[in-house]
Amino acid sequence: MNNQVDTGGNGFLRVIVRTAGGALPVADATVDIYGSDPQNGNTGLLYSLRTGIDGLTPPVELPAPPRSESLTPGTPTPFARYNIEVRKEGYNSVTNLGAPVFDGIVSAQPVLLIPTVQGDATEERIVESPETGNALYGGNGYE
Repeated sequence: MNNQVDTGGNGFLRVIVRTAGGALPVADATVDIYGSDPQNGNTGLLYSLRTGIDGLTPPVELPAPPRSESLTPGTPTPFARYNIEVRKEGYNSVTNLGAPVFDGIVSAQPVLLIPTVQGDATEERIVESPETGNALYGGNGYE
């Protein structure tokens, strides 16, 4: 499943799913990656992945603006943004908005799942990545 539009460069995104304040990996969580740029036609579900026993997804290749655009002042944002939804039975789901992906870099997006309390309805947390982004961690998934 891949509804991507070429933007000149490519980066990679790996999602790290943990629980217990980041201490334990969450295996077999569903991770959906969506495009978030309708101007470039980059919308819709791009990837649906599962985490391994280590709580990691494999890195996936995604379009990103060319690295050269970050060298000139006044050029557009030098990274692409993607939305990530993570869910697993027994945990509240999390949606990360605007996870950045940079040309030529593997970005790691941490996501913290919080267990549901038996008998309570599940909740969804929405986490927005900062406007500037960060190549190592695209947002604060540990809120």
